[in-house]
Amino acid sequence: MAEYLPEEVVTKILSKLPVKSILRFRCVCKSWLNLFTSPTFIREYKVLKKRVPLCSSKSLAGVKMMSYTHGVGYDNVNEDYKIVIASCFVDHEYTSEVIVYSLKTDSWKSIESNKIPPYINYGDQHGVCVYGVLHWIADRWTKEGTKASVIVAFDIVDDRFFLEGLAHNLTPEFLGVLDWELCMLCKVNGSTVPGFDVWVMKDYPRKETWTKMYTVNTQNLLLAEPANLCPIHIFRNGEILLEKDRGQKELVLYNPKLGSVRMLKISGAPKWSIIESYLETLVSPNLFTSIDNTPKLENSDPNSLGAITEKELGNQYFKQKKFVEAIDCYSRSIALSPTAVAFANRAMAYLKIKRYEEAENDCTEALNLDDRYIKAYSRRATARKELGKLELSVEDTEFALRLEPNNQEVKKQNAEVKDLYNKEVLEKTLADIKV
Repeated sequence: MAEYLPEEVVTKILSKLPVKSILRFRCVCKSWLNLFTSPTFIREYKVLKKRVPLCSSKSLAGVKMMSYTHGVGYDNVNEDYKIVIASCFVDHEYTSEVIVYSLKTDSWKSIESNKIPPYINYGDQHGVCVYGVLHWIADRWTKEGTKASVIVAFDIVDDRFFLEGLAHNLTPEFLGVLDWELCMLCKVNGSTVPGFDVWVMKDYPRKETWTKMYTVNTQNLLLAEPANLCPIHIFRNGEILLEKDRGQKELVLYNPKLGSVRMLKISGAPKWSIIESYLETLVSPNLFTSIDNTPKLENSDPNSLGAITEKELGNQYFKQKKFVEAIDCYSRSIALSPTAVAFANRAMAYLKIKRYEEAENDCTEALNLDDRYIKAYSRRATARKELGKLELSVEDTEFALRLEPNNQEVKKQNAEVKDLYNKEVLEKTLADIKV
């Protein structure tokens, strides 16, 4: 059907699919793989993706550190992901340090102290990103020792701080996103009924107008204070998922339109655990960095990017012990851009399902590309041992030890195959004597 539709129409249709569907459809044809790994498609997909989580996170404490927070956001101008870490210290006055990490350049930089709002104590919620701006709830202290609630904002495009206005004497408890707008949960002012109000900043960032949407009544939850609830996510239908922590993990699903509450228990959760929501994405952090010789995104062709993506997906399947699926991913990676790592990884998956000849062949291909790849020698030695090629297995482990004499795993493997080979030689010698 695609041949009868313009390419722009096909792209629009595909951009509306869920992430998991797109990941599966990469293997339909080469043109789709090139499309899904192109920065243009990924950028358009991010714009269309409206499901943004509402989260909170716990702070870290130190000897002199009063608060610590972080945030992750996307710089759509420079097509970069950034991580912002802000710390507030208590000495003679409240001082802050802020550092910013760029995933595209793989580098950190410090924000000059004169550009950081003074006397700020950040809360325990991580930053919420809306329209390329990170937001945190914070307390701003005065020299007289009084404080007032503020929302600190950080523009990740130009690395600039500013403060958002708070009207109506609001005291925000949590920040989040509702219908693609910045929202906050505040204590109900002047009410004896426990609960919180949901406020949304309309027409952001053109205007800074807070509008009250509705009130959440927590009386049915048997909680005296809204601070005992931790919002996790707001769904498209307006339902709010909250975490209720009373010694054991429980989730609360609240429908503000109906005023209904559902308690959701989590079975088997460890005592010390953190519940977070996440936003699906087509972007792997490994595509931006040079770790393990992975090329940077801006310098890579579509085949290389597709090969990296398939290899990473294969690694995930391997960790889940889905070895056949992992082999399929590694095979597609090799077809797009053959590398020693992809061949060696596929060899390991073949070993797991006892296809030793294929494992041996893949290790040989890996060594043709990189003749100093220790793992390839070790895995080929394992395959050859299982195939009864003990002399060749000994040769592989001995060569690997010449490359890395202190590799304990290869030492152990060498001793094992040597022992088997010596026994084989002895048995053949005794058999010849008997004859």
